[in-house]
Amino acid sequence: MRRRETWALQQKANGWYLVWNVPKAIRGLPMFGGRRLYTKTLQTGDLKEAQRKRDLIIANFERLVAQAEEAPKRLRFNAYIEEIQQAIREAGQRIEAVVLPDGQEVVVEPEGPHHAYDVEAAIARGDEELADAIKLAIHGEQDVIDKYAITLKEASTAFIESEKAKVAKGLKAAAPATLSRAKHAAESLGSFLGGQAVLLKDVERRDVTLWLDSLAGSKSDSTRVGYLSALSLVWESCYLTRSVEGDNPFKSAGIKSTGDSQSYAPFTSEEMAQIVEKAPHDLRMLTKFGLITGCRLSEIIGLQADSFEVSQGVPLVRIKAGKTANSIRAFPLPLSLWEELRQCVVGNVWPVPKSKNPHGWSSKFGKLKEAATGVRDRTKGFHSLRGMAITAYQRAGIPEDVTAPIVGHGTKGLTMSYGLYSSGHDYSRQLEAVETMLASDYMSQFLELFDK
Repeated sequence: MRRRETWALQQKANGWYLVWNVPKAIRGLPMFGGRRLYTKTLQTGDLKEAQRKRDLIIANFERLVAQAEEAPKRLRFNAYIEEIQQAIREAGQRIEAVVLPDGQEVVVEPEGPHHAYDVEAAIARGDEELADAIKLAIHGEQDVIDKYAITLKEASTAFIESEKAKVAKGLKAAAPATLSRAKHAAESLGSFLGGQAVLLKDVERRDVTLWLDSLAGSKSDSTRVGYLSALSLVWESCYLTRSVEGDNPFKSAGIKSTGDSQSYAPFTSEEMAQIVEKAPHDLRMLTKFGLITGCRLSEIIGLQADSFEVSQGVPLVRIKAGKTANSIRAFPLPLSLWEELRQCVVGNVWPVPKSKNPHGWSSKFGKLKEAATGVRDRTKGFHSLRGMAITAYQRAGIPEDVTAPIVGHGTKGLTMSYGLYSSGHDYSRQLEAVETMLASDYMSQFLELFDK
């Protein structure tokens, strides 16, 4: 449920204040001092600015909550470090120059934080985290760092839980696909570096580059870029909560392109027969229209009721958003298939979250493919259907410059031999091409499977 605009905000004397109920898990931190209610001026009278500041502050607090649940000792240690460092900075600012009666100028330094923070006293109180924070921040004992350092896996988990908490509270959060990449990327990198106990602070940029290179044979360029981006967000999240310091090793790490983002092999007629036979209705229809239209998975599940229209008597399906500029297009379908696809969309056969992320349906199709073929590798997937549709156009003798606009490919460099699109879209001629493709022997062998 979406929160009201002034959630956690209170207006006083023409200025906005943040008023936030502190979760029990983090009330004991020095910054909250056991308080149940945290109040802070946002130093603005503008509501939009106040909302922006509120969301940033609470997002950081939510990260603290996630870390408190995952590793409360680490959170207390980091909070003490921040408190001591602040005390040191303030002490430095209080240094004054005093002129003596004889005209001599001397510098008077106030009592520093060394006296206020005593290791033995902290140990006597049983506050192990404070004692260790004093050892590091004041006495420079670096050997206590690893004791509280966050692992790569813990960092990924904390980031994911923090983002999920935002969603539950109606705040802007990372997309589900990003969270999935963060989880799988952390597992993959951890395994590459020798185990899940790898500390985030020990990950170096060269480690990241070597890891990405090792994935080149099994993961597409886009997947590796997605992994890198997700782990960069994980690192930045930990940096904001002082769980890691230094430079982000996931920024500017090198990725050697393997060329095509992914090359998918076509399904055989036997494999398609097994897929169609084992598929429930939703996946059966998704497979059918992936094959017929050659659309990407995200394009199909992104269709809405207003994606269907008729222009000069030709039934059209309009793709309003896509992977590339060429993806945004309209293509024709025979009336019966157009109506069947429209009913699937209107009937919400393929429900998706607001993000329109196809990952869930991609996973479902992958499981169906594995159950039908007994193969789990990445050489064949939903995108194979797109390649099969394009192959059907080729085998039906449809020129490439005719096929390209239908399936959302660019036409740059193609010879416009028939001049079909020199004046824009000629949907009636495109429809002829689609019907010819559907009637071809290559496509017919697959379409017959859906009629059984």
